[in-house]
Amino acid sequence: MLPLVSTFISRNKTIWKFDNFFTMHNMLKIYSHHILFLIIVLLGGSNAVVSQNKAIWSGNYVLKSSKAEAIDSIRIRKAKDANKDDLASRFESDLSRWKIASKNDNYEDELIARRFLFDIESYRNEYEQFGWTTMHSKGEIECIDAGHFFMCQTTPNSQVKIDDEAFFTKTGVFGIRLHYGLFELEKYE
Repeated sequence: MLPLVSTFISRNKTIWKFDNFFTMHNMLKIYSHHILFLIIVLLGGSNAVVSQNKAIWSGNYVLKSSKAEAIDSIRIRKAKDANKDDLASRFESDLSRWKIASKNDNYEDELIARRFLFDIESYRNEYEQFGWTTMHSKGEIECIDAGHFFMCQTTPNSQVKIDDEAFFTKTGVFGIRLHYGLFELEKYE
């Protein structure tokens, strides 16, 4: 496609200059399937991004200790959004919820997880306690809280700082769980 377009541009000095209707008609006829393909790709790609954002946490994960030993497997599924009337006012700004079940519990007990609070106007920022406010503002980290543990997603193969300490995350998905400490999550199907 590009050589034909560049030839057309070099002959006419501008892509929009057509000598007559016949030339414009032929150009549209030649490139119509390319234009249609481009439209389909753009529309399909935008839907993929939207559905990826909706399902950012969904999947099956192996929890690995800092020594890379598997300590549990969990399943995360998108849950029905919370009802605003059933929540404390501080949680009303984000109603998205996820269900988390553990293999150690035979996937029977499901915890409900919510995103970390981040509402600067009302001074609610759960990223601040870990020093991650700037990272979250830049879209570099996203976290969910399930009560006795929380999980975060960031850039794979990166260092993450918590106060004065830092740790390496290979997968970019990590968390802290009561009685287990720091762990890394590896997604599998």
